[in-house]
Amino acid sequence: MQTLRAVFLGCIMLCALVAPAGAQSTANYALGNEQLWDFGCWGAEAVGKTAGQAFGGTQISMAGFHVGRVIHRAAADSGLRRSWEYTLELQPLLVVTRIQRTYGGGFAPVGVKWNFAPRGRYRPYLEFNGGAMFTQRNVPAGDTSTFNFTAAFGPGVIMAVTRTQALSFAVRFWHLSNGYIGDTNPAFNTVEFVVGYHWLTRRSPGRQQLSAAPAMTQAEQQ
Repeated sequence: MQTLRAVFLGCIMLCALVAPAGAQSTANYALGNEQLWDFGCWGAEAVGKTAGQAFGGTQISMAGFHVGRVIHRAAADSGLRRSWEYTLELQPLLVVTRIQRTYGGGFAPVGVKWNFAPRGRYRPYLEFNGGAMFTQRNVPAGDTSTFNFTAAFGPGVIMAVTRTQALSFAVRFWHLSNGYIGDTNPAFNTVEFVVGYHWLTRRSPGRQQLSAAPAMTQAEQQ
């Protein structure tokens, strides 16, 4: 569990480094309806089990890159400030450290993220993604496969550090299985702890004005 402890220690250190940002104005962060693109990197530790194991018998470390784009947002006059985001993840590093040791990588090209309304510097979200992993050896060990499908689902929160950068913390259920491509399919079922750093971009001023135009027209008619 040393890697897991290192992840949590890293989280504490990052929070300490960005704490002074709390003194800055939290208005107009790119966490509201103006957000468009989200580019990030992340690291994760997954702890769980496979068939015949007690929980904690499986441990996996991962790291990768994240790209997200807002594809739908609540109307400007609704006051909801919620949005749907399409996400894509590239995972060049996967290390299975327990009960076997092997390396691999993969990608998750299908992802959806539901961003809730911001609360000051914080914005909670719920996300799902699906993809695939390739490994040096059969995972889980045995007559399984070096190719596996993955799925992840869970809540998280993104915390603004500056007007265009943010930290994220998430807890996800993470599943890996080969869909019976191999002779057996014991699967991994884990709880994944994720820490990420994000660079956010906003919509152009022209688009913001166009989206606000219908609301202004309705107000003028009243």
